[in-house]
Order: sequence, then structure tokens, then C-alpha cells
Amino acid sequence: MFLWEYLFTWNGLDHRPQILQLITRSRLHPFQRLNDYVLEPLRRLFFTSKVHCKCQILACLTELLRNCVSVEWARYKETQSNEEGTSSLSLFPVDSEMFPALQSIQELVLYVDRLCVVGLQQEDGHAMLMHYTLGFFELVTQLQRRFDLPLVHAPSAPIVYMAMFDTNALTVARICAIMCGFRQEVTSLKQKPPQEESCGFTSSSIRNFNNCILDICDALWRCKAFSSGKNEASIFKVPRAVVKQAGIDSIGDSFSLYNHIALQGFAHTFLQKSLPPGTPITPRPRSRQSTLDRSSYLDFLTSQGLEGIQGFISSFIKVGKSSTPCSSAPSTASSTTTTGSRT
Repeated sequence: MFLWEYLFTWNGLDHRPQILQLITRSRLHPFQRLNDYVLEPLRRLFFTSKVHCKCQILACLTELLRNCVSVEWARYKETQSNEEGTSSLSLFPVDSEMFPALQSIQELVLYVDRLCVVGLQQEDGHAMLMHYTLGFFELVTQLQRRFDLPLVHAPSAPIVYMAMFDTNALTVARICAIMCGFRQEVTSLKQKPPQEESCGFTSSSIRNFNNCILDICDALWRCKAFSSGKNEASIFKVPRAVVKQAGIDSIGDSFSLYNHIALQGFAHTFLQKSLPPGTPITPRPRSRQSTLDRSSYLDFLTSQGLEGIQGFISSFIKVGKSSTPCSSAPSTASSTTTTGSRT
């Protein structure tokens, strides 16, 4: 194939938009072949280029995945039908080899996931690179429901936490929406008849997903970041001595809905509108955060285009009868992944 041969001598500058556009239309191949001829040249360019080029490559890989699941996956299934004697829907016959196409797509998703992790670390969580990273995973969390592809994949923990603790409120809202999308993907897959071929739905991936969910719930809603909970895999699992040494009062509130650095501006505006005139506006301590108060605040965030946060809270939080945040508990791991309903 001419494009594959050219990529080995391409300097990464000449006709870059056109070359990347051609790559997005590549046929579905076994992953090892795709990696050797397409992904490896892109990887070298990715890690030796500035952030703008990295974003172009991520956009290219996102469109490559979209082409694989919307066009090539249907073509692959049609080829399988032809092998079984079913008439072809194509006007012209297409020669196609048989290989585990679903596994190839899964390995492509895992490859881009790892690429995003290293790229974000290399660029110190650059906002534009984070935007394209989340754009890729917004597509990934639609594969089952939109394209009928039996593949579910949640972003790896480093991506979730980098987005969750970002200073951009839209980034926080988007990662919350992505986590909700993954849950919907799992629920949708479990409601369908068992399939011979499915990828990504493993106990390990579910466990990692639930660890992230518990951490986000503890930080945003329950005001229990850095608490000594039972979740050994928590990112907040810090020795008590270290927490005390920090000397920060109410450290568990640091990433709450009102105090999260990305949401403080929205909290200030909301409190200005909701509190009586002349009331001093200060960070909201846990004792003053009633469920009704925070519900109104979530509605305000939704009106500002941050609907992902409210969607996350409504999907994963069971609000108790008491008005204090401590009475609100996140869905357990088993209920989140097995039944798809709140406890």
C-alpha cells in the first residue's frame, strides 16, 4: 500500500493534514500490521512534536476509530455473512481476510489510551490535548449503544484523575459524563443476549472503574477526600500523619462541589444569587451544604453547560433522607456494574 510505504519516509511536515486524513480512511487490519505500518510512524511523530501536532494525531486516531466502527466493522460482518452463504449487500465484491476484528479494535483503543496518558504527562495536562483526549473517549463510550459493537472500555485511571482535578470546569463535567457513558455501555451490553465475541468487560476493568467512581463521589459530593476509607486503591489513600502535616482545615472539602478549584467561580456566582444581599460569601463548610441547597447548585451548573456533573451525581449517588452530605452514599461496586441501578 502506497500510504504505508510513504509513512516510513514521511518527515511529519509535508502535507500533514492530507496524510492524516488518508490515515483516517484506512481499512481494518490485524492490529500488529496496523501498528507496524501506521501507528508506529504516528507514535514517533507524536512524541517528538509540539502539542498542536499531538492534537492533530489524536484527532486522526479518533476519526480512524470512528471509521473502523461505523464502516469497517459493518464490512467485516458482511464478509462473515458471505462466508456463510448470505448474499452480499455490496455492488462490488471486496476481498477481505478473516481475523479477529473486534480484538483489533480493542487493541487500537488500548493503544490510544496509553498514548494519551503519556502525552498528557509529557505536556503537563495541556488543555487542548485534554480536549482531544476526552473527545476520543466520548466516542469510545458510544461503541455499544451507537454502533452495536460489543466493546466497552473506560479511560484509564491517570486520565480520569487528571481530568477530575483539572482547573477547567468543562473538563471536570466531561469526564463525569464519560464515566456515566461507560456505565450505560455496561448496562446495555448486559441487557443483550450473551455474545460469542465481546471485549473490555472484565472484573479488573470494572474494579478500576468503581475505584474511580468512589473517589469522585468522595471528593465532589461526600466531602470525604483523604478520609481513611476501606478503598485501598483510592488515590486519596494518604497516611494520616501526612494529612495532618499539611495543616489544612477540612481537607476533605478541598474538592467538593463548592471548593473544587475549577468550580469556585461558579459557586461564587451561585451564592451571590441565592444568598440574601449583604451576606458574606465564604467557602461552604460541610454543615451548611444541605441536599436541597446542593440540588439547586447542580441545576445552576447544568444551566452553565456543565450537565455532566449533575448526570454523574444522579447516576451514582444515593441521596439519603437526612439533609447532610454524609448521608449520601455512592452506589456500591456490585450495583454499579451488575444491575446498573442505584442502591
